[in-house]
Amino acid sequence: MRAFKAFVACLLTLVLVLGPSVAAVANTPEYFVYLPLILAPPGPCSTAPTLISPTDGSSSQSLIPTFKWENGDVTGVTEVTLFVSLHEDDYPDHWEYQVTSYNSYFEEEQYDVDNLSTDTTYYWQVFMKCGEVESPHSEVWSFTTGSDELILPAPTLLSPADGAEIWSDELPITLTWEPVVGATKYKVILSRWDLETGTWLLIYSRIVTEPQYLIPISLFDNTTYRWTVQPMNDSAISPSSSFIFKTMY
Repeated sequence: MRAFKAFVACLLTLVLVLGPSVAAVANTPEYFVYLPLILAPPGPCSTAPTLISPTDGSSSQSLIPTFKWENGDVTGVTEVTLFVSLHEDDYPDHWEYQVTSYNSYFEEEQYDVDNLSTDTTYYWQVFMKCGEVESPHSEVWSFTTGSDELILPAPTLLSPADGAEIWSDELPITLTWEPVVGATKYKVILSRWDLETGTWLLIYSRIVTEPQYLIPISLFDNTTYRWTVQPMNDSAISPSSSFIFKTMY
């Protein structure tokens, strides 16, 4: 009897291990149950932005880099923040630049900054918000800026001379200055002295490529103006020079 029970146990073990025979399978009806596959869409701001440039670990970078990234296929974004710091673990307390899209317009997922310090390593990252939901932060990338040689000298202004009095028959005014070697463009700024506030009010700004510019707007009589020229190239914004003139009756 014990031998018979042992034999039966061995048969059951073989059936469990090897499975049913082909004949048994052939004579067994098949039943299939189809379960729907439900894929829930990702939540808002569920992915991190992808950084593009300045590239990680790059050196001799421009002092005026354009930060570029991709937000990805994310909808409902209400804010995008660019965070630039001097150390990899400075977030969120210490930064050189922290700009957010609701108060600084980001065009096509990029942002331009003014001169950074020379020979300095910076760390940068980007993250988004969808309402109150904050996305994962991007990777933290680093880059090192170039040397002082990138910065051009301030321009020498020519006309109108500093302190000049401009009469109506001398209008319109053409601003002129000496070319700066290495400059590819110049920022021209015109400001007006406001007697009520005691401050300079910016009234006009343009980027030009030649060392002269005809002021295209009408000027008030008996008013003090300041004109400023700042050389630029692809690497840096250089120091500016300013002169003052006054329009007369």
